[in-house]
Amino acid sequence: MILNFFLISTQIIPEEKLVSTFKDVQVWILIWILRKALNVVKITNNSD
Repeated sequence: MILNFFLISTQIIPEEKLVSTFKDVQVWILIWILRKALNVVKITNNSD
């Protein structure tokens, strides 16, 4: 599904803009993973 989005995007959006959008997505995913990891740490700390 994400791949389809990028395939469609490449046809509509110029390449430079697509690259910057992809970087934004990478950052967003990284933040999401960090938040998930923090939540897991909080849960494990609470169980102690």
